[in-house]
Amino acid sequence: MSRLHKMSIQGIRSFGNRDQDTQVITFFSPLTVIVGPNGSGKTTIIECLKYMATGIMPPGAKTGGAFVHDPKVAHDTEVRGQIRLLFQDVTGHNVQVQRTLVATQKKTNISLRTLEGIIIREGINGEPIQITSKCIELDKEMVTAFGVSTAILENVIFCHQEESNWPLSEGKQLKTKFDDIFAATKYMKALELIRKIRTEKLQTVKISRAEIGHLKTYRDMLVQKKRQYAEIDERRQTSKVNVESIQLKLEPIDSRLEFIAKESSKMVDFQRRMDRLTNECEALKKKIREFNTIIDEPFQGSEDELKLLISNFQRDQDKKKRELQDLEAKKLTTERQIKKLLDKRTSDTTRLGGYEFEEKQYKTNLIRRQQFVDEYIQNSSQIIDKTNLINYFDKQIKIEQKTLMEKRLFYQQKETNVQQDLDKYQEQRIKIESTIKLKSSQVEKTLKEIQDIKQQQKQIEQYLNKLNDLNKRIERKEDEYQQKLSNEINIEQLKIDISSDEQKRVQLQFQLKDLNNEIDNLLVNSKINTEYEMFKKEKLERDEQIRKIKVRHHEILTTIFQGSIPEEDSNIYNQFEKEHRKLQQNRSILEKQIQDIRQTLSGKEEKRRLLADELKRKDLLRNEYTDRLQEQLNGQIYEKYLEKLSNDVKQKQDDKGSIVGMEKTYQKFVNQVRSTLKTDPCCPLCYRKFDKQSEGEQLIRDMEIQIKGPEYRQKIDHDLILLQEKFEKCLNLKPIHNQLQDIEEKDIPTLKNSIKQLDNEINQLKNKQNDLEQELNDKICLPLEQCEQIKTDIIMLNKYINERKGFETKIHVCQQKIGK
Repeated sequence: MSRLHKMSIQGIRSFGNRDQDTQVITFFSPLTVIVGPNGSGKTTIIECLKYMATGIMPPGAKTGGAFVHDPKVAHDTEVRGQIRLLFQDVTGHNVQVQRTLVATQKKTNISLRTLEGIIIREGINGEPIQITSKCIELDKEMVTAFGVSTAILENVIFCHQEESNWPLSEGKQLKTKFDDIFAATKYMKALELIRKIRTEKLQTVKISRAEIGHLKTYRDMLVQKKRQYAEIDERRQTSKVNVESIQLKLEPIDSRLEFIAKESSKMVDFQRRMDRLTNECEALKKKIREFNTIIDEPFQGSEDELKLLISNFQRDQDKKKRELQDLEAKKLTTERQIKKLLDKRTSDTTRLGGYEFEEKQYKTNLIRRQQFVDEYIQNSSQIIDKTNLINYFDKQIKIEQKTLMEKRLFYQQKETNVQQDLDKYQEQRIKIESTIKLKSSQVEKTLKEIQDIKQQQKQIEQYLNKLNDLNKRIERKEDEYQQKLSNEINIEQLKIDISSDEQKRVQLQFQLKDLNNEIDNLLVNSKINTEYEMFKKEKLERDEQIRKIKVRHHEILTTIFQGSIPEEDSNIYNQFEKEHRKLQQNRSILEKQIQDIRQTLSGKEEKRRLLADELKRKDLLRNEYTDRLQEQLNGQIYEKYLEKLSNDVKQKQDDKGSIVGMEKTYQKFVNQVRSTLKTDPCCPLCYRKFDKQSEGEQLIRDMEIQIKGPEYRQKIDHDLILLQEKFEKCLNLKPIHNQLQDIEEKDIPTLKNSIKQLDNEINQLKNKQNDLEQELNDKICLPLEQCEQIKTDIIMLNKYINERKGFETKIHVCQQKIGK
């Protein structure tokens, strides 16, 4: 006898889903009494035992909200319920069973799924053997271990309190329950199987008797065939002897033919070899002629020297090949390094653009925060200290968070109460709907049974009329019989009448049997007709539900399917899933494209910003160089100013040279005149004699007057030094002038063109981004939201379509049965 030991419950109904909420119930022998107030979990223990023993959940628990711990109460989206049971099976061994359920909170309902079950038994040597539900049927194993049928476990031992009034149910339902409990159906099936086997065996006997006659005919034919076979065998033996003698004669001929065949094959091989060698010889001669035409200077050395040269050449060639391979490897390595550096530069530029974009966003957020703070301070009725503004906001946030938590707890409690009421109403609604369905089905069945009874009553009345006619005929026959007995007894005639009456009685019994069979067929057909009408009604309901869903979402389906809804209802779900996946893939692709465009745009904007900064720097540098040049050139052109300074310096140098030469010439002339005044006064140039010495002195004074003084020469030197300094400064400004020309003619136009090109690319990227975002919002997100909106109804539509197919199959089966 099986016996319960322990059971642990976690995450079932009112039992919590945490490890510390696990409850262990110990069962005592011979009796365990479970006592507690309402809602403490007494019924839950019985439900858990029933679920562990049979795998059947309580009524209304298939959605998970009525059996597994509510995820809303647990403040989690997923709750795991686990039950473990330790008991002793009918063989006296301990068995441990574990079942696990997972309830997931969806948007509108709770979905329930069953995880893998585990059963642990004791092995031969007492070691534990663990088997999962993937390897065995856990429900059947539990029934075998308890030694009691599923019907007794479900309806007697672990019967739910809502189903405990089944003994008071309708007759047919009650009969079904008792048949399941006492396994009456098995015995009925066994009897039917015995009858069927008996009928088959009788049929087999009839067939065997018929086959015996055929077998006798076959036996006679076999005897005749055996005689014919003996005659044929004698002829065969004679032919065999003749064949052996002929084979002995043919053996030397065969050996000779084999020898000739071998020799001919050798000859053929030799001929092929000779042809091949001839072809090779011709090819070698042709190559030799080709080589002779190619070789300009034949090698004069020996064959060994030629081989040595060839080996040296091959060695050098191999060395060059290795060097070439090394260089190619170095080239590939260098190209990879260059590619890595380019990729790194690109990624760094992209990251820099991203960082700049984040910096802009951060600065924008700071400005917005400051504006919000200023507006809040202006709108606030309290006096707020800006130095302690963060502390003030922290206090306000804490106060608001506390208020929010209180409101959240209040509304959560309210939501829990509403959910409990809603669950109660749902349970009541389910019970009422099931009662209505049961009553309506019972009413329909009762009406159909009444119609069947009426038909049977009409048939019985017909049979009664026939029976009355038969009784009247019997009475007439008896009267005739009595009259004949009274008149004259004719034994032979009586025997004939009795035999005829007996035959009529047998015929009437056969007719009665046929009528009974017909009644049984009519009953079966009425049952099939009832099922047919019921299935037809269910199919019409599914058609109406499908039609309502299609009408309700016709516009959305038309939009999703691009104006053509599939004609076959069975293709709607598959097409919807295909379009849904396609929309999700397109959304991912567009989002990735938009993200790539944003990154590229950020990199382009960062590059444009760098180019703008560079352009600004070049402008500043150009202004600086222009100011420096204008300061030195006084608004003149650099080349002309430099040429003018060069000409002025040359002019001053020429003036200085001419003055110095003139001074020396005049001084020499004065000295010569003075020297002549002492001895022979005359002009040193023309040798004109002076009449008086005073003339010579007057000439000296005139010459000294013509000679400019040192002040004039110092002035020229000073002017020359200034011009040379200006010229040197102007020469020093030449690199600046060249740089300014490069900036104005090359750098600034190049930067402006690059910025203009980047502006065009940025505008194109922004337009493309706007187009993609518009396409994402209009063509992807909106249909995707519509898909999510009608997804539940489409799933229900597919369910109704599958149910309709099932009903159509059942209707077809019923039609076939009715046709039979």
